[in-house]
Amino acid sequence: MNVAMLKAIVDVEGTPEAQAKLFAMGGHVDALTKSMRQGLAGAAHIAGEALIGVGVVGVAAFAGLVGALASCVKESSDAELELAQTNAVLKSTHDASGQTAQSVLNLADKFSHLTMFTDDAVQSAENVLLTFTGIGTSIFPQATQAVLDLSQAMGQDWKQSAIEVGKALNDPVKGLGNLQRIGVSFTEEQKKMIKQFMATGDVLDAQKIILGELNKEFGNSAIAAGKTLPGQLKILSQNFDDVKQTIGDAVKGPLKGFVEMLNSQVVPVLKSGAKWVADFLGAMNKPEAQKALGDLGQASSRRLPRVSTMPSQLFSRSRRGWRKQPGRSKKSGMIYSQPSKPCGASSSR
Repeated sequence: MNVAMLKAIVDVEGTPEAQAKLFAMGGHVDALTKSMRQGLAGAAHIAGEALIGVGVVGVAAFAGLVGALASCVKESSDAELELAQTNAVLKSTHDASGQTAQSVLNLADKFSHLTMFTDDAVQSAENVLLTFTGIGTSIFPQATQAVLDLSQAMGQDWKQSAIEVGKALNDPVKGLGNLQRIGVSFTEEQKKMIKQFMATGDVLDAQKIILGELNKEFGNSAIAAGKTLPGQLKILSQNFDDVKQTIGDAVKGPLKGFVEMLNSQVVPVLKSGAKWVADFLGAMNKPEAQKALGDLGQASSRRLPRVSTMPSQLFSRSRRGWRKQPGRSKKSGMIYSQPSKPCGASSSR
């Protein structure tokens, strides 16, 4: 293939000494240019590594911040869910316990800073006790502590303890059997007194006998565990959770509004768009649509050969335009030529 070439030849005129100095100066300029290039390349390499390091640190810091905020939001969300359950139980039992949501929260906060149980665990245990409508406001705090003590001493789940204590206090006569099966002992005198109190409708005194025996066997077990090193570490963790919840409460408000906006405004648009795409793809699968696409493809293929000849025609025209006679520029002393010989062929001045 013949390719047009553009050559530039510069004549250097003057004495041999002047020419030698000029060439020597050119050598110095080349060396200086090379040194500058190497220096700039080194500086660019160092700057690039520094930027990469800063970027890695920045990404790590951002990821850490996001993780910390996510943990704060989770702590706040867990507390919100537990409070919602408390309110639901209070409403469904018609406040039979005499407790309020705030009193339940206060009791959970108190024991979470004295025992190894978190505030969420204590509040969950309280929520279970609230379902037993026979537990009144005068013994609710003692019942909660009995649940924690029993769980700590017996090494069992707080939920199981809450159910066992709740059943015993809700119906002292029948509930004695559940407590006895896990090792709580009642004398015959205690059993007799419980039956007598229940026969006269004195439920509170019957409940006090049960709580008294639980306190005698397991009393202050949870608080004693909280004073140990593992207990203090657990309480320290609870204090950190309190801080995270405070931050999460502040972040959760705007975040909740943003999520509600997504659910109410963005999601419907996405659903509508997805339905449109599904309808469109369904229409494209119909026989009449497939036939129309086939006809369009055949029509396009007949026009493709004409379009494919355009690049060769344009190249042919541009090559003819480059075929001009060489000439000398008097001002610059440069010779321009546009030969039509192949690359690598010699040209004469």
